[in-house]
Formats: sequence, structure tokens, C-alpha cells
Amino acid sequence: MGQKPTAASGQLLPDPTSQIILKSPNERPRRMEAATLQASGIYAKIRFRMPAEARTISAAAQDAAQARRANLIAIATWLVPGLGYFLLRRRVRGALVAVAVAGMFIFGLMLQGQLYQWSQLGDLLSYLGWIGDLCSGSLYFITRLMGGGAGNAFTVWGNYGTTYLISSGLMNILAAADVRDIALGRKA
Repeated sequence: MGQKPTAASGQLLPDPTSQIILKSPNERPRRMEAATLQASGIYAKIRFRMPAEARTISAAAQDAAQARRANLIAIATWLVPGLGYFLLRRRVRGALVAVAVAGMFIFGLMLQGQLYQWSQLGDLLSYLGWIGDLCSGSLYFITRLMGGGAGNAFTVWGNYGTTYLISSGLMNILAAADVRDIALGRKA
């Protein structure tokens, strides 16, 4: 790769395996092989081809960076419902997810639903309820810090409220998985 001198003029010409982009004032840039333009005196911008090994390393690095970005966006969506959609410029879907998750969570609190705590866990269903509540992200943490979510087990609607709280967390986790798939390009 690189430039090789010509025998006739002694000036450097592009390697025949490189690409040249011709720029003229009235045309779009077009790509041509350097071998076809060696003898002409046309101004050209030269782009050399990368070896196949460098392209695969570069593609692997890009895939790793895209995966890291997708994971960070998914974590942001878990912490703040709908945020990942806003970061991906899908504002309507982000607003719908934010309203749905936060609405279900607030409605569950209004129905006096119980947020599970780590100290109250005993059986398998309590663990699953705690995981469902934890999936609500910052809504769960803020409510626990403010002392909310004690619930009222003696009312009929308290059980419904607990179900709403768990369901809002599960919906938030589904949204985070969807955002990750969109960021990875698996879904449009």
C-alpha cells in the first residue's frame, strides 16, 4: 500500500489497490480505482483500503461499543422509566412508557399496596414480589426512602395495589429490554 513512483516522470502515483474519490464542482463525488486514473492529472482525494484483519478488529470494537451503549441505555431505562426511549429519540413511546409505569406505580400506592422489603422476605412469593418491586427502579427507591409502600393487608384493594406495584416494575423491565434491542439494532 502507499504510493509508488512512475518510471517516466519520477512523481508519486497512488497504489492501484487504493480508491480515489473524484470531486468536481458540479457532480457528486464518485469512487474509482486508482489504476484507471494513474496517467491523468486530475485532482483526487485518496482513500486507502484497510486490510481485512483491521476491518474485522474494527467491526468487533464497534460491536462491543454498541453493546456497552445499549446496556447503559437499558440501565437508564430501568432507573427512570421511559428515559431510554427519549435517548433513542422515540419520544412518544418514551412518554407512553413513563406515564404507564409511573401511573401504575402511583395507582398501586393509592390503593395502599405493599412494597416488599429485603428484611420482610420469607417465602418464594415474597422474593418474587420484591424482585418485581425492585424492577420499578428509582420509583421503588424513592418511595422506600420516603417511608411509603407500607400497605394495608386488611383491605381488599390493598392486594390489588400490591399487584399494581409489582406489575409496574415488570412493565419497566420489559421496556428496558425493548430499549436494549432497539439500541442494538435488533428491532426497528
